[in-house]
Amino acid sequence: SVRLQAVSATNNRHQRLTDIKASLSTSAPLDMYDADGYIESLDPGDSATVTFGLSATTDANPKTYAAALDFSYEDERGISRMSETYQLPVDVTTDDGVQLLSIIPFAGG
Repeated sequence: SVRLQAVSATNNRHQRLTDIKASLSTSAPLDMYDADGYIESLDPGDSATVTFGLSATTDANPKTYAAALDFSYEDERGISRMSETYQLPVDVTTDDGVQLLSIIPFAGG
């Protein structure tokens, strides 16, 4: 079953960031159904939540797997930038569920 998973991103830069695109990537046994998120803008210190659709294959062992999350954005001068890649834990449970709930200190790069 597909579960919607929320990730909270906080702008730790000292400038307003705009056109923020979040991309989550996984590998087997995790499947993505909605791997992209969008935040119009974040002022310094502000947070926003992006939501992804995740599921696990039926043969997935109940344990923690990794997902990778990165952001592309524009800084206040209009220059396109990429963040570092954040490694997030994804817990697969015995009831065919997945749980990804993380707070990302999005600092940009």
